[in-house]
Amino acid sequence: MTNHRMEEQKRPKGEETTPIKAPKNATLEQLRGKHKNSGQGGLSAQEAKSMILLGNKNHQEKLADSGTPPQRRYEKIMDGEADYVIIFCSDARNATLDSEQDGEKLVGVHIRIAGNVIPFEGVSLDEIKDVISKLKPDGDLIIMAHCKCGAVGEHVKWNQAGQPDTGSEPLNALLHAVFGETPQENAMAQYETLKSLVGPDRKITVMMYDWEDGSVEILSPEASETARLLKSKLERFHQEADSDGKLGERLSETQKPHTTVVASNLMPFSIDTVCDAEQNELFATTGSEGGLDHYDEASALYAAEHLGPKHIAFIAPMAAGMEKMFDRWEADLRSMPQVAEKLDSGAIKITRLGYNLSNGALQEV
Repeated sequence: MTNHRMEEQKRPKGEETTPIKAPKNATLEQLRGKHKNSGQGGLSAQEAKSMILLGNKNHQEKLADSGTPPQRRYEKIMDGEADYVIIFCSDARNATLDSEQDGEKLVGVHIRIAGNVIPFEGVSLDEIKDVISKLKPDGDLIIMAHCKCGAVGEHVKWNQAGQPDTGSEPLNALLHAVFGETPQENAMAQYETLKSLVGPDRKITVMMYDWEDGSVEILSPEASETARLLKSKLERFHQEADSDGKLGERLSETQKPHTTVVASNLMPFSIDTVCDAEQNELFATTGSEGGLDHYDEASALYAAEHLGPKHIAFIAPMAAGMEKMFDRWEADLRSMPQVAEKLDSGAIKITRLGYNLSNGALQEV
């Protein structure tokens, strides 16, 4: 077990009461209601899987209405014509930044990694380098930080304790990659690391999302037009989701995703959009053909030990080699005894889903 925890979670009041039951063949709205009204781990693996697949049906309908198949967005990425790459945290409370209505006019690649860190080495760094190569010549790099970042809070405690061995190689690696005492300081440190990686000519914008009031602040000296557009979109999305003015309060209570998602770094839409997920439903990290390294594993380990989801979903575009990649991801997760034990006991179950690029459908493989 690890000695340190990224953002200790408080058990919501009423979590020990009689479990809430969802009707057989429940709708997305019914499952969403159960998830919101339950404590951490309130949904079974089957219910969480159903939420993803039912949400994905909404995604398919929105794609049909927009008239843009995901294949064209995917091809734009693979042809090196992506408009932006955004690196943001695994935290389930982050908001989505794209939509089906973006069509081919605003195509981004979304990297999810704990603490929005730029790794020093390993598979995660290779993933970032790979997606940067998918940017068009004047494409933008964006780092999105957020308030109350658990990785930063844990880094501060770890630093104050003299940087001890946590007993977890993934967590050790992550804490070494976080800097500063606030999310803002860490974000700007990651900006400098990324700047040294890509050179002075590539545009990089750093933004800070505060889910308590829905604001997005630009922290970096420069801000691209694309970043300003995404800032406006995120603030609008937050406002639309905050129908009763209490969204920030609810998000600050606890982080309680129903699913941990490992998604390919080449998905043509963000995983939240693909699953039509609301904030605080999906805790995500990004994987690639190279597998998962300590940074990805730290995210998955934290979710398994502290956030309660009984379901892990692997999601990637339907393509040759996808199943071998999924095998590699599972082997990497099983390299952590805490996660392997939960998988072997059935406490956590894995679903493997291929993303159909013709219509956006998720298909179990």
